[in-house]
Amino acid sequence: MKILHICDTPENLMDLSDLASKKVELVLSSGDLPRPIYDRIRATLPDVPLYGVRGGHDGPTELTAAEDLHLRVIEIGGLKVAGFQGSWRYKPAGRYLYTDNEVSVALSRFPNVDVLVTHNPPALDGHELLDDIHNGFTSLVEYCARSGVKYLFHGHSSVEKQTRMGATLVIGSYGRRVIDLPDWK
Repeated sequence: MKILHICDTPENLMDLSDLASKKVELVLSSGDLPRPIYDRIRATLPDVPLYGVRGGHDGPTELTAAEDLHLRVIEIGGLKVAGFQGSWRYKPAGRYLYTDNEVSVALSRFPNVDVLVTHNPPALDGHELLDDIHNGFTSLVEYCARSGVKYLFHGHSSVEKQTRMGATLVIGSYGRRVIDLPDWK
């Protein structure tokens, strides 16, 4: 399956003219994107499903209720897909900010899924920046190990990296990235 993973707001999300030729089958968003980016992607790929989570800078209207994956499980291509929004609680107030303990509690009774879409990365070398804002959540590492997650997509850290974390392929993106996952099922 060809997946367009989008997050944050760099220059490579401004011109989407080449996307139609890439035969994208699914768009996954890791947040921190303004609604006009989603509207542009919808116009460019009108028949491609789009799902995602909000980042720490998003407002409540960036994703529609149907697109929002936060603590919600859907099935895509035979896999259970879910999401967890937001990032570290690095300031006293703000939307979609969590402590690692809050994430752990939220995921403690969450069902097993195959694919997890997050804004914040897991606590994994090369995916987190260790600067008090872009630290990874240990609770995501624990959840993936416990629930058998095959793929974890994240943004937030401005990295383009794929790393194995046990049985989970962790995919960090910045801006837009087309990823071909032939073993999606």
